[in-house]
Amino acid sequence: KPDVLLLSYYGLWIPPELFNLTPAGILVTHPSLLPKWRWGSPVQATILSGQEQTGVTLMKMDEQFDHGPIVVVEKEEVRSNDNQESLYTRLFTKGAELAIKILPNYLSGKITPQPQNHSKATFARHITREDGFIPPQFLAAALQGVPLQAQWKIRWMLDSNKKPYNLQPSPHNLELFIRAMSPWPGAWSTVTVNSDSGKVTKRLKLLCSHRTRSDSGGDKLKLDEIQLEGKNPVSWKQFRQWQPQPLGELFCAG
Repeated sequence: KPDVLLLSYYGLWIPPELFNLTPAGILVTHPSLLPKWRWGSPVQATILSGQEQTGVTLMKMDEQFDHGPIVVVEKEEVRSNDNQESLYTRLFTKGAELAIKILPNYLSGKITPQPQNHSKATFARHITREDGFIPPQFLAAALQGVPLQAQWKIRWMLDSNKKPYNLQPSPHNLELFIRAMSPWPGAWSTVTVNSDSGKVTKRLKLLCSHRTRSDSGGDKLKLDEIQLEGKNPVSWKQFRQWQPQPLGELFCAG
């Protein structure tokens, strides 16, 4: 009979009767510094919120998602070029190494799990394909370096009161969003392109981007690689040679 069960990733509710199958219960590795970013998309939320540091938490499972007492945490730097895939990979690797390192002390009773500060919990629910959408007017403004006073509700990220996260659609935040959504579901918007049959609205997937300085000295978003619906990936420069219309016409509602 095993002494403990270790769970690295799960998205379904675990029946409480399974908690006592082993003397030491079930330990879960979670890729954030709990209680920050509970639930299913912690790495995406970490990148989008602009954190420079995150980590992996080893906790003892209880009846609520990502709610149990903390056994140990280990911090990890968020790199400027991280996307969801690269950061997940590092954190889960670190989590496996951490579990192997602390299990002897945990099983011998030398480590006592500590309760989380539940009042500081934030949440990031599982992302859907639609959550990758960037409103076209936000994208057009960021590409031109035009500041917007709008607020962008990110409904899959919730604060400690479980209210949606409000994000300013700045070039910096859109660049973070594109990385947070890579590789799945991918950040995307809509464009109105000229075709043989007239103007057609299509999805535009935003594969890679960076920021540069605008003529006014502020930030400006630069797209590196995109993929138009039904087409192969191309550079933004190639796409604009094919569709050279002003950005206000390209990123209109259709």
